[in-house]
Amino acid sequence: PRPACVYRQGIPGPHQVAITFDDGPDPTWTPQLLKILKEKKVPATFFILGCQAQQFPDLVQRIQRDGHEFGNHTYTHENLGEISDEKICLELNATTRLLESITGHSTSLFRPPYNGDGNPSTPGELRALQVASELGYLTVGESIDPNDWEQPGVQAIMQRVKTQRAQGGSVLLLHDAGGNRSQTVAALPKIIDYFHARGDEIVPLSAMIDLPDDILMPPLRKADVTLATRYVYGSFATLRFLEMVAWSLLVIATLISLIGILFYIGCAIRHRKIERLKSFNLEPSPSNLVPASVVIAAYNEERVITSTLEHLVNSSYNAPLELIIVDDGSQDQTAAVIETFIEKNRFQKNCTILLIRQPNTGKSTALNRAIEAAQHELIVTLDADTMVTPTALQELMAPFSDPKVGGVSGHIRVGNPQKWLGRFQQIEYEFAFEVNRRAQDLLECITVLPGALSALRATALRQLGPLPTETLAEDTDLTLQLQRFGWKITYAPLALADTEAPSTIKALLSQRFRWAFGILQCLWKHRTLLLSPGSGLLGWFALPSIWIFQIGLIALTPILDIMVICSLFWGRGSAIWPYFCISLMLDMSLAAVAAHFAGRSAWSAWRALPMRFLYRPLLGYITWKSLTKAAAGSWVRWSKLERTAAAIREKECDSPGNHRRWKMEDGR
Repeated sequence: PRPACVYRQGIPGPHQVAITFDDGPDPTWTPQLLKILKEKKVPATFFILGCQAQQFPDLVQRIQRDGHEFGNHTYTHENLGEISDEKICLELNATTRLLESITGHSTSLFRPPYNGDGNPSTPGELRALQVASELGYLTVGESIDPNDWEQPGVQAIMQRVKTQRAQGGSVLLLHDAGGNRSQTVAALPKIIDYFHARGDEIVPLSAMIDLPDDILMPPLRKADVTLATRYVYGSFATLRFLEMVAWSLLVIATLISLIGILFYIGCAIRHRKIERLKSFNLEPSPSNLVPASVVIAAYNEERVITSTLEHLVNSSYNAPLELIIVDDGSQDQTAAVIETFIEKNRFQKNCTILLIRQPNTGKSTALNRAIEAAQHELIVTLDADTMVTPTALQELMAPFSDPKVGGVSGHIRVGNPQKWLGRFQQIEYEFAFEVNRRAQDLLECITVLPGALSALRATALRQLGPLPTETLAEDTDLTLQLQRFGWKITYAPLALADTEAPSTIKALLSQRFRWAFGILQCLWKHRTLLLSPGSGLLGWFALPSIWIFQIGLIALTPILDIMVICSLFWGRGSAIWPYFCISLMLDMSLAAVAAHFAGRSAWSAWRALPMRFLYRPLLGYITWKSLTKAAAGSWVRWSKLERTAAAIREKECDSPGNHRRWKMEDGR
């Protein structure tokens, strides 16, 4: 074994000094420094970052035109002592190939980031210098380093230069990028004047080691110039274009989100004011309630169906109530559980319960069977795990005093928000109903009557015919068809119900894929409504909003987040991060507003931060999967969420939380 040896070369004359700049070029500071150098007629050497050269190739060309030397400062400003040999080679080769394609000249000059060249003392630093040497690079050190990147002040920079120059320093290190370099710009003319006053000659690096520029920065051969210009530069230009596209999309997405959020929140606030003004007129009293039918399609619901039925029969709806449950070929004990419940409640006042059993044919077909058996004009659709609040049905029936109303949307809440996945969905649901649904109701362009809790007019259903079965989002399909026939769709924000949200990632992906693909089917089926004359705000606002906010932004957001994170390694983070932080603040602000509207603490909005990185990527994956399946024309089956009765257990275990869940309806 023998110790590693670092050989130094270049013996400057006693009055020779070289000026070098790291980390550039930068469109703000490099032109100012070049102007000073030109006015003072002194040369310099710029150690260029590849990522900066990719963004500002014109500045690299200007450095060359002004007669300055340039060197390699890696591509992404990595600490070379901490990365592999292969990545060191990639960093150096990528930057040199880019400089060749921009200038037509190569470079043998190299300076590692983080001052790893000054006094190498670790195996990693020595290894980095060895790799660079084997690639043919000359590592350039420095002997005058005023640490201008600290921004200590012009006078401090000058004093450090004077002190180190007096000690024999000859290579000055400054920075033309990487932050605010106004102090460097202000100090440079003073430094040059100081050197001249001492009788120093400012020379290029090539003069110090007595090597001509043709060796340090050799011109490319004609064939190599063609190759570099056509392929290498074209590749880097493509990367720059893609980065600019991502940058533009991030800015556009941020602006669209800001405008959309402000508009939706404004509409939601207006809707709440109107709701408060009309609440006394709209609230029905027990004396004017009308008979209603509740239809439920049940498939393997033995864990949850009893709770659903108990909440219905114990509600404060005093008019005759007809419960029709269609057991759609369940493979568990759903039918037996329902029959047991019917037997126990056969003497229930004003409430009759009918069980219909049939082979499994799908939810839409089961609901059609239940609707055919319904005896009343107003029909409530419920999922088998929906737990209505005592006054939910009463609130749901109120808007039907308007004969133009064909459907009323209820307000669905997550019944199992105790785990992180449930809490993320709680934020999502609160926005959907407290902000989005209120805004759509104000503008009369609701796009979905949720199957978990909605009410329909039988006359409208008979006009439409059977519920659509060709899409996976039958509730959205039905809502759009009702509006095609001229029926008004409205929203009852106090018709509250809790439902079980997926508690595992697998269940979430399965449910959301069905929803996303079903919405794409509905958008395609009803595509003639989009931006068509006479479609009103449904075609000119609501449906475009689905494409922009529910599909476009959800698909792009995870990709943009990855681009922002990668920008830290590409050296572009300082430019992109402000927009990214604004985007995060928008997410949290929206979550805070929705939580406030829902009667919860706005401080819970902090969950929108981890939600952005843990939950949104899942939705983005689902959106891309749905788009891919739709583009391929794939057949997608209807998948059902496996019930765990988690919402029921949480309501039973969290008795103090129950009064919080009912606060909106009790306090109105």
